[in-house]
Amino acid sequence: MKKTIDKKRRLKQIFIILFFITVNFGIVSLLSTIYYEFNSGADRSRLLHIDLRVNDYYQPKIKINGIDTEGRAPNREIIRNIKNDYIKSWYVKKYAMQNNDVNAIEDFYTDSAQAKIQRIIKHNITNKINIHSTSIDHDMTIKFLSEDGQLAYIDDKNVHEQTYFFKDNKQIHGAKTIKNYKSILLLEDGFWRVRHLKSLPKNPDEQSNHNDVSQILEIEKKITHVVQPKQTLYRLTKIYNTTKKKLIELNPNKRSLTNNILLKNDTILVKILKEKITIDQNKSKSQNIRFPNDFKIKGINYYPQKTPWFEFWKQYDTIVVNKDFKLIKNLQLNTIRIFIPYELFGKEKVSKTELNNLISTLDLAHKNNLKVIVTFFDFYSNYQVLDYTICDRHIEKIIRTIKDHPALLQYDIKNEPDLDFKLYGKQKVINWLSFIAGRMKYYDKETPITIGWYSPKEASNLSDQLDFVSFHYYKSPEEFSPIFKELEKKVKKPIVIQEFGKHSYNSIWNLYSNSEKKQAKYHKEIQESFGTNGVEHFVSWTLYDFPKIDTKVFGRMPHKIGPQKNYGFINNKGKLKKAAKYISGVLK
Repeated sequence: MKKTIDKKRRLKQIFIILFFITVNFGIVSLLSTIYYEFNSGADRSRLLHIDLRVNDYYQPKIKINGIDTEGRAPNREIIRNIKNDYIKSWYVKKYAMQNNDVNAIEDFYTDSAQAKIQRIIKHNITNKINIHSTSIDHDMTIKFLSEDGQLAYIDDKNVHEQTYFFKDNKQIHGAKTIKNYKSILLLEDGFWRVRHLKSLPKNPDEQSNHNDVSQILEIEKKITHVVQPKQTLYRLTKIYNTTKKKLIELNPNKRSLTNNILLKNDTILVKILKEKITIDQNKSKSQNIRFPNDFKIKGINYYPQKTPWFEFWKQYDTIVVNKDFKLIKNLQLNTIRIFIPYELFGKEKVSKTELNNLISTLDLAHKNNLKVIVTFFDFYSNYQVLDYTICDRHIEKIIRTIKDHPALLQYDIKNEPDLDFKLYGKQKVINWLSFIAGRMKYYDKETPITIGWYSPKEASNLSDQLDFVSFHYYKSPEEFSPIFKELEKKVKKPIVIQEFGKHSYNSIWNLYSNSEKKQAKYHKEIQESFGTNGVEHFVSWTLYDFPKIDTKVFGRMPHKIGPQKNYGFINNKGKLKKAAKYISGVLK
């Protein structure tokens, strides 16, 4: 009995000791966490109201140089930390200005820098203003690092920014700017925080020199862009060389009548001629190097018969593609249009496998003497300004890879973006398209660009930034002429009918209203209308009928799936349908 009591007493003592140890361990852990939060900086992803996996959605082009730094020489880790924290500071500031949310800035800016941002945000909240902005390029140099490694001075040059100003949720202004920045960063709690950030003119010398010579001529202008149709031209009179600080008179016999000029280190001073000199580009001609003036697009939108849409790339088969391209060439066509699904191709981290498949497609097209229209951003619909940089990384990788390929004919920015106007807002979509158009030209100045508009009524949007105007047409041939002529009046660019066609689906779901015979009649009449209206470029939809299509794209309803399966010129048995007689526009 006594032994039993002693045993219980010992167990009780052990339990008390273990409880005491556990409680003390918990207290020590809590104190350690509090100490870490106050002295080492908290976990940013938990403290901030935004997700800071910045590399997933904010990827401006960044160069950083720490070789000639004065003071202490930074090692790789310091350079990496400065770059990462500095770029994150840009993102959280842009996020704060867009959402008027001051909570997002506290871990990337010192108290004094926060106060400045908070004043701006307070003003914007009062006036119902939001600023949507992003930076595209940063060329950073660490000019100075203190000996104790606590202070850094940075030059950030040629920062391309895209900014849109909204008041009461309506856009009131948009601007593309290139600026230079100087920044001071302090190392606090293990993180580099911005103490001071100041923007400077991109070329201060040039601006100050303007003031010295502005009275010499009536007008001065830095010329940096290409002549647009019906645009007033200027006659060059003098050049002020900012390096030599000398005003140079131009020989009257050598004065240019074009403003497609950019002289490095020179400020170009111009005077508007009393008489207006204009240029009216021929609407049916393209002056682009890659697109010969006498080339007429006779094309087809292409997917393999058994693997359309996403499956084309998932089950890529060179044998099938090569066989199809031979068939397309034999049908007297010269162009194919293909689609790049944004997510399937890896988004901002473009898949090497899919990129190789794209190159293979271009190679096989060239082998069969076909040209290729490459349509980007298929099934993409995120038009947020803060996501512009990941779109930029996507097109940069693809364009730099394929831009010199002999089969490449055009870049199509996106398929039917006007269908997103209602859901996402027209201005937001237009802003994004304009940005992508500019970046495509930045990476490849030779290849023409276009947009595959669904509606001809929207096809005049951004035509000044495009080389070709493209739209899709699925109405009757009788309605085509007035629609086409109206668009011709609005734009002075070559026009491509980028999709058109009629399905032959014939069932109870459409009251047996279609047939292969009616499909052939449509193609005959639409080609006749093309000829009457002087249409030079067309791409029909599509080569094959499909035995199976992706339900993620069209759903499962038979009245929707049925028509989409039967737009082809070749049926599921591999035989030409009656409409194939008119596939190339040659009426036989």
